[in-house]
Amino acid sequence: MALSLIAEDLLEFHSRDPQRLIYGSEVLGTTFRTESIPKVDAAYRELEDAGLATKTGVVIGYFGEEKELYRLTARGIALAQEHRNARVQSR
Repeated sequence: MALSLIAEDLLEFHSRDPQRLIYGSEVLGTTFRTESIPKVDAAYRELEDAGLATKTGVVIGYFGEEKELYRLTARGIALAQEHRNARVQSR
């Protein structure tokens, strides 16, 4: 399954604590610009379309916009673990 780099980063980010509800703009780095936020939104939709994340129904205000929070599905958590294991084995 080919995901964008930001979607891959979100998958890894959320797999560290799958129960935590947070908007994952951290994947853009600490000095991101608000113009980059649509890339995160697109990556969340990408994960949802792939069946790796689902909307939670929780909406937050983020830089003046409403953002719905996502949670990884069991499939998303398993894929993140597979990626983590593959990185460990390649070392």
